[in-house]
Amino acid sequence: NFSDVFETFFGGGGRGKSRASAGADREINVSINMEEAAFGTEKEISLTRIAGCGTCSRNGAMPGTKIASCKTCSGTGELRIVKNTILGQISTRRVCDVCHGEGKIPEKPCTNCHGTGRVRLAEKIRVRIPGGISAGSVIRLTGNGDAGARGGEDGDLYVHIKILPHKLFKRKGDDVYSQQTIKLVQAVLGDEATIQTLHGEITLRIPPGTQSGKMF
Repeated sequence: NFSDVFETFFGGGGRGKSRASAGADREINVSINMEEAAFGTEKEISLTRIAGCGTCSRNGAMPGTKIASCKTCSGTGELRIVKNTILGQISTRRVCDVCHGEGKIPEKPCTNCHGTGRVRLAEKIRVRIPGGISAGSVIRLTGNGDAGARGGEDGDLYVHIKILPHKLFKRKGDDVYSQQTIKLVQAVLGDEATIQTLHGEITLRIPPGTQSGKMF
């Protein structure tokens, strides 16, 4: 088998103990209204992720039990395979399929995570959305993604912000626009109009001779 020969001379894959791997990042979309975008808010979001097992504190062993050296690989995390070929005996190594390269296994695997140290968890997380946030902004919640394996760092949760359309206002950058309809006599002679804003009602003075489309 040429692949065995190649692995022997140039280093086969999977040699040595398995390394820690970081958890995957998660993404979620959150919709807010314009008032919430202007003044800030808190939202409770629901998500399902891979979390660290709380029963065994991620080590895969039932509380009060030990983690022993793997007998299959003698704690090395790899298995040595010897094959007879036309070139003679060739030795290759691969990750131990009992301890998955860790070199150790729990004497009594955790019943909650089955010895993996991680579980699938549905949970609710509160995220604070600052005032003045723009549509398309992304909030990063460090460590709220999937749990890392074998001591690896947890992934992050990225919250994508969507701002819902408003029936009165339109937003351009940090400015808010609205449209007010008045009578002809008010435009000609001038008047006062009650205007709705994000901060509540205000009184706007309309000067005489105001033209249609005038912006204040």
